[in-house]
Amino acid sequence: MENFKIECILVGVLFNIIVGCHGRSHSCMRLYNEGGAPAVLQSSECSFEYVHPKNPNHTTKCQCSSLKGRRKYQEDRVFCDLDMQIDLLGNLGQENVKIGVAAVFDGHGGKEASELAVQLLPYYIQLHISFLSQKEMELFEDGHHMAFPLDTEFNSLETRLRRRMNESKTMEIIQEAVLLAVHNIDLTFSEVALRKHLLSGTTATIAILVDNELLIANVGDSKAFLCLEMIQTCDVTNNKSTSMTSFQVIELTADHHPDRDDEMARVTAAGGFVSLLGVPRVNGILAVSRSIGDVYLKRYGVIAEPEVKWYHLDASAVFLVVASDGIFEGLNTQEVCRLLHEAYSQDENQNYSRSSNCQSSSWAECIVNKAYEKGSTDYLSVVLIPLNNVIT
Repeated sequence: MENFKIECILVGVLFNIIVGCHGRSHSCMRLYNEGGAPAVLQSSECSFEYVHPKNPNHTTKCQCSSLKGRRKYQEDRVFCDLDMQIDLLGNLGQENVKIGVAAVFDGHGGKEASELAVQLLPYYIQLHISFLSQKEMELFEDGHHMAFPLDTEFNSLETRLRRRMNESKTMEIIQEAVLLAVHNIDLTFSEVALRKHLLSGTTATIAILVDNELLIANVGDSKAFLCLEMIQTCDVTNNKSTSMTSFQVIELTADHHPDRDDEMARVTAAGGFVSLLGVPRVNGILAVSRSIGDVYLKRYGVIAEPEVKWYHLDASAVFLVVASDGIFEGLNTQEVCRLLHEAYSQDENQNYSRSSNCQSSSWAECIVNKAYEKGSTDYLSVVLIPLNNVIT
């Protein structure tokens, strides 16, 4: 078996726009309002610097593995940075928030779309969060800041109000930033694709971790799911009890296949059709009804709008898995979680970096190799996050 590994791109692009207050000058804000993150990124007025992390390889906090398998080329791309620092200009002033970002882009028709997506994602997310938080702060100050008398009691009330608004608004800003980032990536690539006559496209499954909250944004048919460990206590004789451990799968995405009722309705309303050629395909070509790129099918109802879901993480959540659909040609989500559950149960030190059973360098690689051995013919990619390093 010929392995083709893509190291996880850990490009924590901690950018600092140089001009203006905390980087958001009036001219940069004007550019952002007119053209979004791409306009700011391309502007010479809004220059920025970015710092690459010291260790670009996978760690026990975030494991990535990819295999081209039986394909000639690898078109998947993966990303993981669990320590992305975001400067939020919130209602209490400037705040530094750490978020985790993991993503799988399953390319098709060439690597161009997935390659551009993985490069732009961290830039666009951070730019959107930065500018959206600035706009939110300005709206709050205009509407609320001068409404409180300047005595101690009311100042304290204002501070508590600002803090509560920060907590809820942070999640709203992050969700909006992810949606806009995917939209901008699609537009940026579409401009390039039309100019260079590129036919490629890509799925996008993105996970954002902030505190103990998980946001999933999905375009296409890659998957994100949680492996939960459930402990059940059973009564036995002699006034003793014993506990049994089992696992549960929580699927966080729904595939965007053309034969899904709502997806087919949109495609046919746009003048496209769905036909069965091995699997259901838009106009007999594309096996997903949402994707980044695929510019020549946009007029037929193929969109890049993610479906999003928030999930609160607790101590039962042991693993977060983000994977391309090639994994599921060989394994299902239950089998992936069972494999990881066995690893968790057998390793007293909870060290997920190696697998003695799979003879692999990591459990992420173990999943990829198992799917290949069970007959997957597609590219295979996994981002695996042991959540004991994340949940507080």
